[in-house]
Amino acid sequence: MLNLQGLQALGLDTDEGMAYCADDEDFYEEMLNEYVLLAQEGLEDLERACASRDFDGYAMRVHTIKSTSRMIGAKEISGKAQQLEMSAKTGAVEMIPAAHESFLDAYRTLLEGIRKNIG
Repeated sequence: MLNLQGLQALGLDTDEGMAYCADDEDFYEEMLNEYVLLAQEGLEDLERACASRDFDGYAMRVHTIKSTSRMIGAKEISGKAQQLEMSAKTGAVEMIPAAHESFLDAYRTLLEGIRKNIG
């Protein structure tokens, strides 16, 4: 069962997430499950792109996190992903390695919190 209060405590704007899901709580829960499920592959790809300094690939992967995070109401992660995406796209790549680690920590914390608050 979906724990909206627990999700809100994580910083999710559940009203916005529900709006993307036509205010259907079951659909929102399905979106959250998909978000968590697809995150592992996305994390691995993102880490590989950062380690190999493939900043075009990095921008693409962080863009996906930005968009999907926005859709579930995870505004903070979406904003951080947007900053990393813009750094990669504009060539300001010197800040990415340091910001990358703190972004991953916050993203993993969010994912774990979502897992605990869905079905």
